[in-house]
Order: sequence, then structure tokens, then C-alpha cells
Amino acid sequence: MKETDRAMKEVHKFLQENVTENMSMDEINALLQAHLKEINANIPKGITEETAETADDFMELAEQKYKDGDEMGALRLARKAQKMDPDNLDIDLFLLAGEKGSVDKTLRKFQKILEKGKTILEKQGCFQEDVGHFWQVFETRPYIRAKGQYVLTLIHAGKLKKAAQEAEDILRLNEQDNLGMRYTLMHLYAALEDAESAQKLFEKYSDGEESPIFLALTLLYYKLDETDRAQKYLRQLTRVNKGTRAFVRDVITDKVERVLSKIEKQGGVSPFSEEELVEIYDENLPVYLGTPSFFEWLAYELKL
Repeated sequence: MKETDRAMKEVHKFLQENVTENMSMDEINALLQAHLKEINANIPKGITEETAETADDFMELAEQKYKDGDEMGALRLARKAQKMDPDNLDIDLFLLAGEKGSVDKTLRKFQKILEKGKTILEKQGCFQEDVGHFWQVFETRPYIRAKGQYVLTLIHAGKLKKAAQEAEDILRLNEQDNLGMRYTLMHLYAALEDAESAQKLFEKYSDGEESPIFLALTLLYYKLDETDRAQKYLRQLTRVNKGTRAFVRDVITDKVERVLSKIEKQGGVSPFSEEELVEIYDENLPVYLGTPSFFEWLAYELKL
């Protein structure tokens, strides 16, 4: 679980337990500020297995163990956390990531996690009250994260139509798309050669100029043999992302792994960079492998 999510969970719990109907916004804010001040004054130097009390504590330790390269220790701590909080989907995902097995076995486990999550959220009324803004509601974030990972696993299993359906459902539940699922969905539309759906998605999220979108649209119209439109989106891509040429060069010279290692060391990517394009390429690799001539065409158009 992300640190910001842990903080939100603690604040949400505090407000539920301490805010009354008669309190004004100023009173609520003053209460919250006093609580945050108390938390900051009592932050422990570090949690250990001996001092860990909650599932979140054990997951924090598990994540650190994983970063340190102790996968077995990480899984052991995560299992402790799961016993304390069996409804926590983030813990389920952490444990699933550490399991070995076939892609089909992983997909079946994802389906069980999602079924469990849906049952929990239905009891809480989330599918009646929160559809469209799941990321803004703390309780529904793990479900969206699980669905997002499920989509990527479906892609790598070659189940592109099912992946597109799941991605569409994520955007239905979370219209703001805080996780960037529109980029994945646009690549799926490219793979499926679904120009109509791609244009509808482009129009829905057309406020910003986003290089992953332009890359996917370039691929789509290349596959449809509409060269003029493919060239149009390639021009837009190179205009907004100055790393496009380096990205194409690294793909055709098999140097993508070098860039992925850099991304891992950095802990993320910057918008409008070569790294951003490499990350989206890696996440949607089966889509690109289905059109091996695409990068030859890109190299020709970019005069590499």
C-alpha cells in the first residue's frame, strides 16, 4: 500500500470516529490539524517486527524486505498482514506477485481477488454511490489497482479483447483515470484495429497532449494502412516528446532493457520523455510484437 494511502486511511478512520453531525467545517478542520500535529510529534523512528501492531505495519516491513532483496521474508510478513486484514486486496496482490505459476493460474487468482473485492464493495454500496470516481474514494482504490494489474496480465496472455473490456470498465468506474488506463486501452484498440472506439476515447481525453496516446494512434493507423493519418500522429508525437527518436532507435537496436533499468533506478518516468515511451511499450509489448514492421516504418519516417 502506498504511503499516501496509509495516511488517508488513518485520517479517514479518525474523522469517522471523532466528527459529529453538529460540527462546523472550521471545527472539523481544527480537530484534524490538532490530530495531524499529534501524529507528527509521535512518529516512531522505525517499525520493527517486535513493534509492528497492524496489517499496515507488517506490509510496510514486507515492502522494505522486498526492496532489500529478501523476497521470502517479504512474503512471510505479508502473510501475517493478510491474517490480520483478510479483506485487504493490496495484500492479496502483493502475495500474488510473489507466486510462481502459469499465466492462466495467475489470471484465475486475479479473478478470485476481483470477485472478493466486488462483493466487499457491493456490501458497502460503492457500486451504487461511487461509480465514476472510484479513485477518489479510499476504499475503492485497491479494487481499481487490482483490475489494472489484471488488464496487464490479460495483455501478456494475449487476451486482448477481454483486456479491452476490463480497461473500459475501469474507465467507467474511474472517469478521471488517475492510473493512466486510457493509454493501455488505446493500445488495445490499436491491436484490435478499432478506429471508431479509439477516436471516441481520444475525444473524451483530448484536453491534454499525451505522447502514449499519439504513439498508439500512430500504430493504429499504420496497421489500418492509412499512412497519412499515421504520419499525422507521428508528427504530433515527435512534437510533444523529444525522446521519440531515441525511443525508436533503442527498440530497433535492442537497447530497451538498458532504459528499463534506468527507470527502475529512478523509481518512475517523466512525462514527454523517452522513458515514458519505453515504459508504455514494455507494458504493451504483445501489442507491438504483433506488428514487427511498425518500428521499421518509424525508423524510415524519422530517417534514423
